[in-house]
Amino acid sequence: MTKLNVLQRIFVFKNCSKLYEMEEDFSVDIKDDDLNKLQLPSNVLQDLDESSKHEITADLICEFLQVAVHQILYMRSLYPKAVFVKRKKYGIPVFMSCHPQINSYIDNVIDSLKAAFAKDAIQKVVVVITEDATIQESFVFEINHMVPSCRSDDLLIELEQSFRDAVVKLFSSNELLKIPSQNLTFEIHAHVRSSSLFDLFHSEDSAIKWVKCDAEATDPAQNLLPVKSISHSSLLQMQLFIIKSQ
Repeated sequence: MTKLNVLQRIFVFKNCSKLYEMEEDFSVDIKDDDLNKLQLPSNVLQDLDESSKHEITADLICEFLQVAVHQILYMRSLYPKAVFVKRKKYGIPVFMSCHPQINSYIDNVIDSLKAAFAKDAIQKVVVVITEDATIQESFVFEINHMVPSCRSDDLLIELEQSFRDAVVKLFSSNELLKIPSQNLTFEIHAHVRSSSLFDLFHSEDSAIKWVKCDAEATDPAQNLLPVKSISHSSLLQMQLFIIKSQ
């Protein structure tokens, strides 16, 4: 089995207080509280080729990851609560940052993963919470299988329902974690299935640059907290869990 390679973000927001002070009086015009970006037509899967199905599935995964990252930052208090507003996604309330720099960073990171997801190249994405360079928690989104061979749009509806349940359980898991400190930072890691797939992350036009890092950086021998298992055999299988520090 090919040893997993880990890609680590070069740039990370290191200090939430400094970021907040940069634009203390920032204001954002929220035009729509509904975050349903992907408005898919009916029978969208019926006549698509496999490549197009992979792209749609990749879009859905990235949209879910974007929401999940915002929830993690909110519930673990990496930024002041005033930075977040309540929005609606998957029919439930979610907390999303309204700070332009935070949003741009997250959007660019997730967008840079789409091509790799469409090629089924990513084995897992990990949001790593650190304190003084020591890993405290790792929120792991493990993609076990991505085979969009289905022809029924009902599975897309079921997948979004699974994403909704995952967001709810993710937020509920906060009660099982220790009270966050005031000096937390975060990184986003991606594990790919083969070293040759690293080229998928390189684009001259991309605002995001990735570098290789040691696999051990996101795999400490710590307590594992299962959050949600998503299983749609003809579309996607995903495991969401948290690795906690002792």
